[in-house]
Amino acid sequence: MRKYVITLLFISLFFLSLIFAGHSGLEPINQLVYELGSPGTSWQDRQKVEERLKQLPSDEVLPILLFEVAKGMPDGAIWSSAGPNHDKNAPPEWQAYYAVYRVWEYHLKGAPSQVMGELLLILLKEANTPAAKITVIDGLFRHWIPKAEKPIAELLQDSSEDYTVRWSSAQVLLKHIGIAYHNIVLEMAKSESGQSKYRLFVLLVAPPYAKQSGVDSDVVCLGFEMIEEERKSDPDYDSAAYFIARYLETYLSQRFAPDQYLKKYQGKHGLNDSFFRDTVDNALKWWTENMLRFIYPGKREQD
Repeated sequence: MRKYVITLLFISLFFLSLIFAGHSGLEPINQLVYELGSPGTSWQDRQKVEERLKQLPSDEVLPILLFEVAKGMPDGAIWSSAGPNHDKNAPPEWQAYYAVYRVWEYHLKGAPSQVMGELLLILLKEANTPAAKITVIDGLFRHWIPKAEKPIAELLQDSSEDYTVRWSSAQVLLKHIGIAYHNIVLEMAKSESGQSKYRLFVLLVAPPYAKQSGVDSDVVCLGFEMIEEERKSDPDYDSAAYFIARYLETYLSQRFAPDQYLKKYQGKHGLNDSFFRDTVDNALKWWTENMLRFIYPGKREQD
């Protein structure tokens, strides 16, 4: 009888150890994630842990991995990753950072999944830093579920929220819901400046979305205001506002860029500065001739 009880005790302990160790068989998942994200882990050991975590169930790995994702990018000079072998020479903090994101991306790869979308929606509620929120929202870009609209819309409209979180929210909502959020994103763009305004403008004029929204006079006005602002802030920079002009060119189905094969635009290493300057000049000339019908679109229709 005593041997029987001891045997049952060992069996119970064995199964308890499996429960606490998850599917790793040796270490609990939280310990594996800690080793993955710790700068003190050697490159070789981190590689082993990374591969083990990729083979474990997503619903067990991602909730714990989110704590590492929440840390965001390390401080200091940025290390550009070219894969695990290249990262061997990176500072330990950057090795850990890229390893964490490789595991995260591995679990999110593949076709859109309702199950993954449900998991990400749960994780969005747990995300407590901009880095964590952005990573989860970006995951929902692929694994979209309708229930995600409300919480993401709340993030978009929260003026106290981090800009990058709001931008990611705008990107996802314009992709999956569409023009219902057009004016909200437009007003946000008007309130921003510099690159922050530019990134939102690009969302509104990107061809896939623009096919759905059509040409919006307010977006056109915003774009040309940005060109004029950029030219004014740096009048000696020939390429100032070039990319805005090219986006507007596509959005308006116009042609602002001159013939790039003309001899006068050929430089020693490609197109010279005159090509970029003339592109913007052509855009501004077109705007001078057409601005009234965009500033006062209703008046033109009445006329």
